[in-house]
Amino acid sequence: MNIRKILIVFTALFQNFVVAQINENQKAFSKITYQIRYGSDTIKDEKVDWADYVLLFNDKNSVFYSEEAFNFYGFIDKKAIEMKNSGGVNLGVMPKAPRHKTALTKMGDLLYAYMPIGRNIFSYKEPPLKWEVLGENKKIKNYDCILAKTTTDTDNVFYAWFTPQISVPEGPFRFKGLPGLVIEIYNERKTIKIFANEIEKSSTQMVNIKFPKVVALEDRKDKFLKAREQFILNPNQQYDDANIKIYDTNTGKELKSKLKTNPNLTSKDLLD
Repeated sequence: MNIRKILIVFTALFQNFVVAQINENQKAFSKITYQIRYGSDTIKDEKVDWADYVLLFNDKNSVFYSEEAFNFYGFIDKKAIEMKNSGGVNLGVMPKAPRHKTALTKMGDLLYAYMPIGRNIFSYKEPPLKWEVLGENKKIKNYDCILAKTTTDTDNVFYAWFTPQISVPEGPFRFKGLPGLVIEIYNERKTIKIFANEIEKSSTQMVNIKFPKVVALEDRKDKFLKAREQFILNPNQQYDDANIKIYDTNTGKELKSKLKTNPNLTSKDLLD
């Protein structure tokens, strides 16, 4: 990343607007590490992608993010403050840019999503899920778990195994609101599976990821879905004003639709 791009990032930092900000004095009492498997075939390991996320929560609030993203944007924020205070900055060794930028912040009954589309982060309030407890039982990681089902506002069906032994209405991404912690969850097509790897006590301070800039949509999730649909159809649209095009490195052809790179995945394979 050249110095001009760095300065653009730092300038954006001072324009940041965040819909929901957890009080930085709040501490978690538990930390859950989740692993996500997703792809056209989650049974065959060579055909799946992996992501690691953490959930920090107390009895009222929670944050959910990739630690890779948290560390990267924390570094950028720190350097921006240094530049503001001294007029210069020593970048040092920058952490690796994150592949997974999705994050969620829960404040009481309100849940805010931070979702990437291209180079932008959009934030909006997620509607609560309605769950149906199915009554099936099994043991996962020595916890007695119960199966539940939900259909999201985007008509995606998910199944969750939750445990009343950890009686908090928490879980990964937007999958919250059950009478117990979600240990595993998967979608109906079985192209997404999320499972808890580690469950431990924690006194970690809960803070949001310090994204450089957030497009705040408040209650208008429909605007995010529309923007994402347009981006999928033409990922070049955000570069149109700069006359920048994206090309497939294998064929040399201009990239018009990301769906073409994995035709087996559809809108039913998204964490909505």
